[in-house]
Amino acid sequence: MSKKNITLMVFAAILAWASGMAGNSFLNKETTLLAAEYSNQQQTSNQSQAPGAGSTQYSLEQAMSDNAQLSTIAFSGLAFITGSSGADTFMPPGKVADFFGFQYMRDVDTAGYGHNTTFLSRVANNVLYILNDEQKAKLVALAKEQAPLYVNFAYNRFSIMNAFRRNLSGDIPTGSTGLNIQAVSTYTGGLYKTDADLSYNRAVVVGGIITSFTDEQKAYLAKMEFNNYLSWPDVAEDESIKKGLTDNEFVAVMTYASELFSWYKGNLDADVYFCPERHGTYFGGFYMKDYPAMNNPDYFISTEVTGDSGQGFLNALNTEQKALVIGIIEEQRAALTEIAQVRTTVSTELRKAISGGTIDKALVYSLIERYGELDGQMSALYASRFSAVKKTLTDAQMATLIELRNLDVVPLGAYRFSTPIAMPVISNTDFMFGVGDLPTNAGQTTAPESFGSTNMVSLTIAPTSPSTFGQTVTFTAKLNPTSATGTVVFWDSANGLNLSAAQIISGVATFTTSELSVGNHTFSATYSDNKSDAGSFSNSITYTVYALLVVSVGEDNGKGDTAGTFSYALLQSQALSSNTTISFTTKNVTFTSSLSLTIPAGVRIDGGSTCTQPPAVIINGNGANGDGLVLNGNNFLRNVWIKGFSNRQITTSTLTALWKKNTLQCVKLSR
Repeated sequence: MSKKNITLMVFAAILAWASGMAGNSFLNKETTLLAAEYSNQQQTSNQSQAPGAGSTQYSLEQAMSDNAQLSTIAFSGLAFITGSSGADTFMPPGKVADFFGFQYMRDVDTAGYGHNTTFLSRVANNVLYILNDEQKAKLVALAKEQAPLYVNFAYNRFSIMNAFRRNLSGDIPTGSTGLNIQAVSTYTGGLYKTDADLSYNRAVVVGGIITSFTDEQKAYLAKMEFNNYLSWPDVAEDESIKKGLTDNEFVAVMTYASELFSWYKGNLDADVYFCPERHGTYFGGFYMKDYPAMNNPDYFISTEVTGDSGQGFLNALNTEQKALVIGIIEEQRAALTEIAQVRTTVSTELRKAISGGTIDKALVYSLIERYGELDGQMSALYASRFSAVKKTLTDAQMATLIELRNLDVVPLGAYRFSTPIAMPVISNTDFMFGVGDLPTNAGQTTAPESFGSTNMVSLTIAPTSPSTFGQTVTFTAKLNPTSATGTVVFWDSANGLNLSAAQIISGVATFTTSELSVGNHTFSATYSDNKSDAGSFSNSITYTVYALLVVSVGEDNGKGDTAGTFSYALLQSQALSSNTTISFTTKNVTFTSSLSLTIPAGVRIDGGSTCTQPPAVIINGNGANGDGLVLNGNNFLRNVWIKGFSNRQITTSTLTALWKKNTLQCVKLSR
C-alpha cells in the first residue's frame, strides 16, 4: 500500500465522519457487515488450520476495517469479562516497537507457518548464521542495553490493567464516576516513550548492520523469500550467543535478528501495517488465544479464532449490550486514522537508517508518544464499555460466555510479556479515575528488583538435604498470592515421579513421606494438576537420600578388657552405589586390631564441614597390627584423623578402578 493510498483512506474516513452518520444506522450496518463476513465460515478447532490453508488478504485497510476492528474488540471483551488480572498481563513482546515489518511478514506467510511457534526462531537463526562476529556483537550490545527497557515497559503496563480491572469490578474511588480517558491517555503516552527508545535505537543499530552486509550475506538472504517460511533453511540455534546473556537479553537478540530480515526484505507498507489486535492490549485476549500454543512447538494458532469468538460474544448480548460494543467503532475512528498517519511518518523516518540516512529523532519520539496517547484513548473506551456490558449480564449470559471462552486455566501470578512471574505490588491507581494527581513520571517508573520473580510457588524441604532412607521428610509449598485455592502437586522431576497432590490451606500446601528412594532427586511443586502450566512452577531443589547405616559396638564393662565389635549394615542394596555417611557419637574410636574391612564405594566418613585441629573424628588403631581404612572408590572423608595402625593408616582396594577417585578433605594421618 502506497503513501498515496493512505492519504486517500484518511480523507475518506474524515469525510464519512463529517457526513454525520447516524448512530443507529451505523449499528445496523455494522451488524449486517459482521454477519455477512462470517455467514460462510464454519466452526473450526484451534488446531484445524493446516499450513498453507486460508486466503485472507492482509493490508492496513483490512486491519482498520469496521469488521476487523469489531471482531477484535469483541474478542477482547469476551477475554476481559471472563478472564482474570493475571491473564490480562500476557502480551507477546513483538507488539512493542513494531515498525519493522515482522507482523506483516507473519500474516502473509504463504506456507501457513506465520502463527506457528517456530516462525520467529527459524528466521532469526538464519540471520545469526550469516552475521559475522562484529555484527552479532552489535545485536548483543543492543540487547543488553534494551532488556531493562522492556522490563520497565512491562512493569508500567500493570497500572493500566489494574485500573481497568478496578473499573470492571466497580472499585471506583470516591469522587469519580469511572475511568478518566485523559488521565489514561497521558499515562500511556508516557509509557510509549519507552517504545520510542526501543524503536529508534533498534533502527540505528540494525540499519547500520544492514549497510555493512557483504555480497555473500546479501546472496544468502536473496534466496530467502519474505513471505515463505519453507524457503528458509532449517538452521540450528547458535548456542554460543546464549552464553553470558539473560533470558530477556537472548529474547531481544532473537527479536532483532528476525526483524532485521523482515525490515531488509520488506518495504514501507509492511512497516506501517498493524494487525487489528495491536491496540488495546490490556484485556487478556492474547492469553486466551495463545495459551494452547505455550510450550507446544507444533501448534498452529488459528487465524479464525478471534473472529469466531468475537462473533459468539456479540451473539450472546442483547440489543442494548451489543450497541455498547458496536458503538466503539465509530467513536474510535478518528484516533485509529491518526494512528495510521503516525505509523506512516515514523516508519518512513526509521527506514532512513537502512540507506545510511539520518533519522529525525525528535520527530520520532514526539510521534510515538502521541501514538501512546491515542492507544490510551481507545483502550479506556474499551474498558468503559466492557464494564457497562458486564454490569447488565444475566447469569445465563455469563455462563454462555464462559463456555465460549473454552479455557479454564487461570494464571496464579502474572506475565512479563509472555514470561510467567509473580504478581507485583501495584501502586495506587486512583489517578486513572481523575482522583489525585498524575505521577510526574507517569508510564516511566523503573521496575523494582523484585519485579519478574518467577517463583509464585516457593518450595522448601525439611530436613534439608541430605536425609537417610526411611527418614520422615516434609515438603512445604507457599503460594503467592496466599489467597490461591486448589491443589499443589509435588514432583520428583529427576525420576519422573508424581509424589502427591496436596490441598492448599491459607496459601500453604504440605506433603510428608518416609519412602523416598536412595539416590539423587530434583524436587519441585506446581500449582494445580496441570503440569503444562509453566506459570505455576516452583523453584527446584536438588536433594540426596543416603542409605541408612546401622552401627553397633559391643558393650564395654568399663575395665578396658572387653573386646568389642564394630560393625555396620546397609539396609538397601542401592547403598553400594549411593552416598552413605558413617557418623560417630563419640569423638575417639579406638581399635585393638585391624579393621579388616573395605569401605564400600560411595560411603562417607564426615567429621563436619569445618576443619578443626585436631579433626573432629579420630579413628585410633592403638597399635593394631594391619591397615586402617581400605577405600573402594568414590569415598569421601572429611575432618578425620586416622592414626595408630602398624601398617598403612589408609589405603585403597586392589580392585578399585583407576577412574574411581576418593575425596579426602582435612584428613590427618599419623602412626
